[in-house]
This record gives sequence, structure tokens and C-alpha cells, in this order.
Amino acid sequence: MPEYGKAGATVRIISLLVIIFFLIFGVGSLLFRLLGLPILENPIFNWMTRPFAISASASAAGSNSSDLLEQERLSQLQVHLEQREFEVRQREEQMVQLAGDLKAREDILIAQERELQERAEILSIRMQSFDNLDNNLLANAQYLNGMPPEQAVAILENIQDDQILIDHLRAADKFAASRGQASLSSVWISMMDPTRAGRIVSKMATP
Repeated sequence: MPEYGKAGATVRIISLLVIIFFLIFGVGSLLFRLLGLPILENPIFNWMTRPFAISASASAAGSNSSDLLEQERLSQLQVHLEQREFEVRQREEQMVQLAGDLKAREDILIAQERELQERAEILSIRMQSFDNLDNNLLANAQYLNGMPPEQAVAILENIQDDQILIDHLRAADKFAASRGQASLSSVWISMMDPTRAGRIVSKMATP
């Protein structure tokens, strides 16, 4: 009986050592696989660590797939943002160009308005000059009508410009018509130098 008890104890010790051996090498191989370190190819080690290796590989594959999906999503988001940025930049350029066109048109309108205003001022000055000239001509016609024809003709013949002379004769006609009187312009012309008188009559007859 004592020998049998010693033999049983020996078997248990050997069994424990074998179990410890397999545990040590199994756990070590698993750690090597998880850490990505090279290990000796052994069917026993492979069989012991295969479930853990498969689980680790599946986990790594799942992680890689998730990373790829995230990278693809980020890439698509970046492309979308770049496209939006490009569109916004294009709109900004269009707005700047439109603002420039509007400013140019505004400058043109301002220049045209200024030119029209200057023309209106010039026209007003000319109209005032014409009014003053007309008033002066009427005043001269009244003055000429009030003097003897010989003196009036002498004054008229001193006017070198035919058009100014014609303006005075027409002013005399206008003044006489406003007073209901006969105009003396025909009398003055008849008393002038015949050559110039003929030229004046011809010009007055031309519209």
C-alpha cells in the first residue's frame, strides 16, 4: 500500500508538471502571437493557441475594416468640403466681379449726369445771352427809330458784320410791329451803299 501511494503521488506530480508545461508554453505562444513576435511552428502550440489566434485575427481584421471605413468616410467628407469651398470661392469671385461692374456703371452714370448738368448750365447761359442780345437789339432798334433816317443809316453802315446788321434790321421790324407802326428798315436799306444793300436784302430773303 505505501508503494502504491508513492506511485500515485508521482503520477500526480508528473501530470501537474505536464499541465504547467503546456500552460507556460501555451500562454507564451499566445503572447508571442498577440505581440506579433516570431514563434516556433509546433502543432501542439498551434492547436493550443489557435482559438486565441483566430479571435485576435478577427479582432484585428474588424479593427482594420473599421479604420478603412472611417478613412473612406473622412476622404469623402474632405472631397465634399473641398467642393463646397470651391463653389463658395467661385461665388465670391462672381460677387466681386458683379460689384466691379456695378461700380463701373455707377461711374458712367455719374459722368453722364455731370455732362448733362454741364450742358444744361451752358444752354442756360446761352439762353440768357440770347435773351440779353434780343433785349439789346430791341433797345437799339428803339433808339434807331427815334432818330432821323440819315443818322440811323450812318450807324448801321458802321456795323461791319452783315449778320449783326441783319439782326438789327429784324429787331427794328419786330419793335415796329409791337407798336403797330411801319418799320423803317426798308428805308434804311434804300439809303445804304447799293452793293451792300443788295447783299443784305439777299441774305434776309434766305431762310
